Amino acid sequence: MIHDIRHALRAFVRMPGFTATAIVTIALGIGANTAIFSVVYALLLKPLPFKAPDRLIYVHDTYPAVASASVSLAKFEALRDGNRTLESLTAMTPNTATLTGRGEPQQLTSLVVAGDFFAVLGVPPFAGRWITREDDTPAGAVVISYAAWQRVFGGAGDVVGQAVTLDGRRRLVAGIMPAGFTYPNRADVWVPLGGDASNNSNFLRLVGRMKPGVSIERATSDLKAVTAGFNAQSNSKRDVRVWPLHEYLTQNNRQMLLVLQGAVLLVLLVSCANVANMLLARSVARKRELAIRAAIGAGPGRLLRQLLTESVMLSTAGAAAGVLLASWLLRLFVSLAPANFAGVQTIAIDNRVLLFTLGVAMLTGLVFGVVPARRGFQLDAIDSLRDAGSRGVSGSGGGASRVLVVAEVGLAMVLVIGAALMVKSLLTLQRQDTGFRPDGLLTFQISLPQATYDDPKARRVVRQIVEDIRAVPSVKAAGASNYLPLINFGMNGPFSIQGRPPFPQDRAPVAENRMVTPGYFAAMNIPFRRGADFTDRDDEAGRPVVIINETMARQYWPNENPIGTRLLLGMDGFVPREVVGVVGDVRSAGLSRAPVPETYVPHPQAAIFSMSIAVRTDVDAAAILPVVRQRMAAIDPALPIIKPQMMTAAVEASAGAMRLSSTLTVLFALLAALLATVGIYSLIAYSVAQRTREIGIRVALGANAASVLRLIVGEGLVLAIVGLVIGLAGTWALTSTVRTMLYEVSPLDPAVLAGACVGVLLVTMAACLVPATRVLRVDPTLALRAE
Repeated sequence: MIHDIRHALRAFVRMPGFTATAIVTIALGIGANTAIFSVVYALLLKPLPFKAPDRLIYVHDTYPAVASASVSLAKFEALRDGNRTLESLTAMTPNTATLTGRGEPQQLTSLVVAGDFFAVLGVPPFAGRWITREDDTPAGAVVISYAAWQRVFGGAGDVVGQAVTLDGRRRLVAGIMPAGFTYPNRADVWVPLGGDASNNSNFLRLVGRMKPGVSIERATSDLKAVTAGFNAQSNSKRDVRVWPLHEYLTQNNRQMLLVLQGAVLLVLLVSCANVANMLLARSVARKRELAIRAAIGAGPGRLLRQLLTESVMLSTAGAAAGVLLASWLLRLFVSLAPANFAGVQTIAIDNRVLLFTLGVAMLTGLVFGVVPARRGFQLDAIDSLRDAGSRGVSGSGGGASRVLVVAEVGLAMVLVIGAALMVKSLLTLQRQDTGFRPDGLLTFQISLPQATYDDPKARRVVRQIVEDIRAVPSVKAAGASNYLPLINFGMNGPFSIQGRPPFPQDRAPVAENRMVTPGYFAAMNIPFRRGADFTDRDDEAGRPVVIINETMARQYWPNENPIGTRLLLGMDGFVPREVVGVVGDVRSAGLSRAPVPETYVPHPQAAIFSMSIAVRTDVDAAAILPVVRQRMAAIDPALPIIKPQMMTAAVEASAGAMRLSSTLTVLFALLAALLATVGIYSLIAYSVAQRTREIGIRVALGANAASVLRLIVGEGLVLAIVGLVIGLAGTWALTSTVRTMLYEVSPLDPAVLAGACVGVLLVTMAACLVPATRVLRVDPTLALRAE
């Protein structure tokens, strides 16, 4: 083996061009696979960093019109106390908290949790202790994250046990969680549920730990039985769904990541085919060398081992270069990943990924080395020495080379079509009408601490903030809403229409409920179809009113005017509200999601303490933000501005996942197409070199340039056409998988398929013309004399 390795190294040094090309080709395939496998492992395969993660479950409510809904505090307590299959069950809900008393007010991301939250997950604190059920009080202690400890408290060693002021309340810091603890997302502080004054206790999501030996099916049956008993007592119609926690966390990205992994596997196969072709051509050139080795005593097994050693060494060197490429691709992935891409911060090339890369390198070396090695195994020394001077390609691996090139074109074709479909989907998505005008729209959030704000004061302050910002000279319009489209989660609930029969319970509809101030629709540039906007008279003492969107009007008042009818919303106890307006549809949940029924209620009639402010301006955000901060500080110096951004950024972020997948797919398709083009060029160039004498005879006998070009280019086009047919068949076979990643584009879109076919044929012609025109410049007498 050592002798084989030394011989392989000498052979590589003698052919630096071949060696470099092979290593780069392998690096492209293995590097792409290493990068995407790093992502797949970190997000899909790596166990959650919790104690016995396979026993953790996620629980949420469902009802006919909503697949995933929050859980009320009463139901959480019923499930926690009434189940028989769980060791423990805890609850959480996201929130924000304003930290004061340490210079400028700071807005922290908080997670409101039941007291045994950390005990369920089983992650020990970095310092101090967890919060427990004893902390579930209005003055209960809090836990901070490692990042917040460093950023906000400067990494002070005495922060545990200190008192901090959150939302106007003094609380003790019980502990610090370790670096990297981010479940369910990045939080700065964990606040006990009993100490939360933000009225979020009925918007809970649950995490539980199953007892040893309990299956997910048994836990589901148990919690459904408890739910049935709770529903009988509370007249609720909600069901419950139970997930393995890891499956729930990865459900949104699983399909995309698996498709990307499949794409890079195709790139790797194209790389293998390309290098196999190179080795096959090299083995033909080495025919005399191998024949001499066989003649002086090297058995077929010895030759086979030598050739496989060379291929494995090439793949190992390519893998080393591929790791460097993978690190760059990972940085690209992280930079393109949308902000809500869960777990992207944990992606890294660790030991397990490197072990995967080594395994891929070994397997790759064997795969692309098996064809030339098999030829060495079957070598007949006498025949090979007799034919050593022959320049014909026939019988010298030409058939295998053509099969490999066809495979390359077919695999590349699948990727090219997939990339084109993804790009068309992205362009279609970006052209969707959002329902509002994002350019020139600045947004930010405010959170009013309920420890210092009651309902009347919250109404007054929100109104004053909007009016003061509206008075800024460069501001055209301003308004507020509890949920902004594309940025915040919505709040839905059931509804009914006064004077109509109730909806069937199994088809009870729901609507998204939003609380807005007068001027919100003007700020967002959402058009009115009927009726008019809210006014200052629509306050807490005014008549209950509501505005609906076009989708709701079309679905429930298809042939009549809804203005003047009365709508009963479950969000406020089914108080009859008069419909005073109909506004245009907004894609609130995302660009790819169709508008759903939405209602808008005046903010004073349903006071919300966390609001988002929309400011339409004709200047840049950097220019107006200082003025907005001054106006906010004049109203309440303790109120920070949270997450200021232009709305165009939110629109861009909404297409982030598709932009990520389409960018990477295009990159991988370009790699595969480049490798396939190089494969076709190499084969045709080699074929032309082997047929120089034949072409010289043809020219000497009167063949013109056009006929020679047709002969050579035709050979390449035949291979490309066969590859196209295989690629189209592969695309058809993958339609069900690809369809889930596309937006309003068919997996068999005729324009995309035709464009991909034409593109591949044009590239093939270009790859064939280079060696063809080169051989035409050779004097036929010199070609004949060379023989």
